[in-house]
Amino acid sequence: MKQFCFFSIVVICALTGCSQPASKEANSDVDRQIADYDRQMAVVDQHQERTAKQLNETDKQLQRSSEQADRLEKLIDRWEAQADRQDKIFDSMQRLVDKMSGATTDSKSNASSN
Repeated sequence: MKQFCFFSIVVICALTGCSQPASKEANSDVDRQIADYDRQMAVVDQHQERTAKQLNETDKQLQRSSEQADRLEKLIDRWEAQADRQDKIFDSMQRLVDKMSGATTDSKSNASSN
């Protein structure tokens, strides 16, 4: 009996075409979902491209910053070396001045003692 009912429903649907619209509606729903998914994926792809470009630019900026830091470090090293040289020159000049002052003081002492 159950088989007869099922068979008659299938025959009636086949003759009247009642199963066809449901199938078309289901297909159009699937097509819409696929189209929505494609749009969403396009947005995701664009976002990934922008992110990749930003990361690339950030990497370039970091590279430039690193190069600038290296140059600055070298410049600081040169300034420190120059300051050390100037300190040595100043010390030498101070010793020379001290010697000259001592020689002048000694010659004045010798002149006054004579």
